[in-house]
Amino acid sequence: HFSPAGMSGLLLMPTLAAIDVGSNAIRLIVGTVDGDRHLNIVENIREPVRLGQDVFTKGTIAEETIEKAADAFARFKEIIDRHGAKWTKAVGTSAAREAQNRELFLDRMEQASGIEINVINGEEEARLILLAVVSKISLKNKRAMLVDIGGGSAEITLVAEGQILSTESYKMGSVRLLQVLEEKKHGEKHFNQLVREYVDATQKRMKKELGKEKIEICVGTGGNIESLGDLRKELFRKERNDVIAADELDALVKKLQSMTYEERIQQLRLRPDRADVIVPASIVLQKIAKQAGVDEVQIPAVGLKDGLLIDMMQELYGEK
Repeated sequence: HFSPAGMSGLLLMPTLAAIDVGSNAIRLIVGTVDGDRHLNIVENIREPVRLGQDVFTKGTIAEETIEKAADAFARFKEIIDRHGAKWTKAVGTSAAREAQNRELFLDRMEQASGIEINVINGEEEARLILLAVVSKISLKNKRAMLVDIGGGSAEITLVAEGQILSTESYKMGSVRLLQVLEEKKHGEKHFNQLVREYVDATQKRMKKELGKEKIEICVGTGGNIESLGDLRKELFRKERNDVIAADELDALVKKLQSMTYEERIQQLRLRPDRADVIVPASIVLQKIAKQAGVDEVQIPAVGLKDGLLIDMMQELYGEK
């Protein structure tokens, strides 16, 4: 590992790579930085390795999942080398944080690819996501709420004047909640109770931070929320997938809940590893948006990996 600080003079158009080791998927993004310090994304790949499935039920990542992840890392390494990326950073979130065999997992990824994974906490996740969001949406002089729904956790961040007021990481990621929903006995009851508890906690937090002031912008990130934006565009014949109105979200939740897993794949053309987790994720977003009293959720289609790339660029050049 070299220090990026000494590099800025050497490289005019460096290529950077960022990897997000999430609970529902592992993602790679590769970008080159041009003379105006603008990132051009040249590669954006998602591998459906569901680490959370193992961790949230058994506490450890199963051997076959480790092998799948190692294959993904080996493929990523080839792509990174092909682009001649000078600097690669990988971060692990909820599932990696909680896996009892996380050291073994991290070692195996490094053996497969030479890439070290840095396991980060919810605060750091929120900071990186905010970096990605402000690259797409201006939050100037606005009170904003960022809702990132991942596979293992949901980060809810309150922002004012572009600064984080508070961020909370709740264990209500979609893979985790799906397992609660699918419990044979009382699954749905347990799920509703959990979501209610989290939403109540969010409400208390907002009262404490904002008092009577209203949230002016609500931003949703994560693969499930992006899929909701796409469904909104398609099903309601709208032009845009980067925003969803509260009543449209209600209609989508109803529709998704009324369909079987197979119908969601066939009729809505959702990927098999999206068609199940999108249901709990959409319910969580609906409840939080309602409680925040917002009319719509903006969906900038950026996430942790984009923020990580921007963070790397700022480390290279210093902040703009």
